Amino acid sequence: MAYSDLASATYASFPDDARVIIHKGLAAREVEGAYDTTLLQQAIEQQADALAGLAQVRLGRMLFELPSILGGDFQAAISLFEQAVEIDPQNMQALYYLAEVYEQELEEEKAAATMARMLAVEPAKAQLQMSADMLRLAGGLAQRINKVQLSAELVQKRNELLAANTALMPRTSVAVGGHGGEHPLTGE
Repeated sequence: MAYSDLASATYASFPDDARVIIHKGLAAREVEGAYDTTLLQQAIEQQADALAGLAQVRLGRMLFELPSILGGDFQAAISLFEQAVEIDPQNMQALYYLAEVYEQELEEEKAAATMARMLAVEPAKAQLQMSADMLRLAGGLAQRINKVQLSAELVQKRNELLAANTALMPRTSVAVGGHGGEHPLTGE
């Protein structure tokens, strides 16, 4: 059974459960190509802490990644990511994307402080791969804002996580179009 079918069937039985509403809103992406933002906002209004802030993270990412002409809104994204972090201070994805949007808003000290919070997170067993991926991205973001020591600490935490959990995928970076290495053309 497809995720969208399962979400629809569950929603038919439990239309007032914020957790089910979130899944129905997320599953819309399979069918319609985009989340059902009305359902995600409804779930947040009904029970903000449902599924540990998942609706806030998904809506925040959408608002962050969309151009403003298509409805993107950095300030609204910041608000949603801050809500998600308040609900679950251990949410690596919310912390990373909050740092990313701060960096885009040229608030580099806030971005660095948010990434530093990632160092204190002890990833839950169910979130090990996500944590490793967010630490990799945060290490790169810290480099971009010239926080070399913070970047080294994030990379070290990620390496320790990978070493302790050998089943995790390392997802190494590769050079693309000359990016990712020392040589400006080859990326090597």
